[in-house]
Amino acid sequence: MYFLDHCPICNSKKLTLLAKNIYNCPDNIEDCLKDPTSFSYASMRLSIFFSSIITNTKSFEFQVGLCKQCGFIFTNPRPTEAEKAMYYQKLSELAIPEKRQKASPPQNTDQRSERIYNLIMPFVTKKDNLKILDFGGMQGFNLKAFVNSNNTCHLLDYIQLPTLDGVTYIGSSLPENPTEKYDIIIIAHVLEHLMEPIAVLSTILKHLEKNGVLYIEVPLGSKKEWHNIDEPTTHINFFSEESMYNCVKYIGLDIALLNSEKQWVTHHELDCINAVCVNRPFQAKIKPVSFKKQIEEKNGIKHKIKWLAKSPVKNCLKIIKKQL
Repeated sequence: MYFLDHCPICNSKKLTLLAKNIYNCPDNIEDCLKDPTSFSYASMRLSIFFSSIITNTKSFEFQVGLCKQCGFIFTNPRPTEAEKAMYYQKLSELAIPEKRQKASPPQNTDQRSERIYNLIMPFVTKKDNLKILDFGGMQGFNLKAFVNSNNTCHLLDYIQLPTLDGVTYIGSSLPENPTEKYDIIIIAHVLEHLMEPIAVLSTILKHLEKNGVLYIEVPLGSKKEWHNIDEPTTHINFFSEESMYNCVKYIGLDIALLNSEKQWVTHHELDCINAVCVNRPFQAKIKPVSFKKQIEEKNGIKHKIKWLAKSPVKNCLKIIKKQL
């Protein structure tokens, strides 16, 4: 593990501490590793963390920091490349991805792919014979709406699972020197896991055609996720619209569309950020919501009215109980 003294996005050292969280090794770690699907997701992940990465202690403290320069929120310390590889190797040995997919396959995949397609296609200059890459897309379900006889659909992920018909698995990583380029690259719910998001995006950019489109989707982690991190090994980055905007600008792309929506992911609805980024000059009036603005809205009267309106009786009782 190593401690960052700068922001992983903009390299600024203007950081502030948001929280400190202590995580304990599960008591049933051996049982969890033998049959991980019988335990909670957090217990399984913590068991792997304490058995593979931190083996000489029963508890470990993680900090949550905020970059004052770009608004990015991230956990500290971070695993090294070797530790992260060891962690994913353990996941693979235990066949966690396969077991999770079998026990609870993704739902509403047609709906989700159609939504992504409709967000991307208005900004694609080439309409036929498209080459599309889903970076970190598990089985390629995000590509459903793109699959046809004219398009080439590729999938990259750290582990190979059975893929959707019409989608070709190409491996676990992209070469530094691209052998082919793509008209569309999708990276959905990946950046929140990465130690060096800028480095990965910079490599992806090398594989994007001129005039190509990069679609990024991440949880709106700055809203509430960073407050309650069940385990610190899965999501280590927490984006706001502001930090996503700065992240994309940092790698040299323009943003055609940036919004936050509550939308279906794989098994439930989640507050997400959607960014359609273009590899060409593009003038769009983007006003990203900052982390500070989110806090103000959360504490403001409008938020309280919306919260009260969702369940008037239940929430009124909460207010009365709090006053007593």
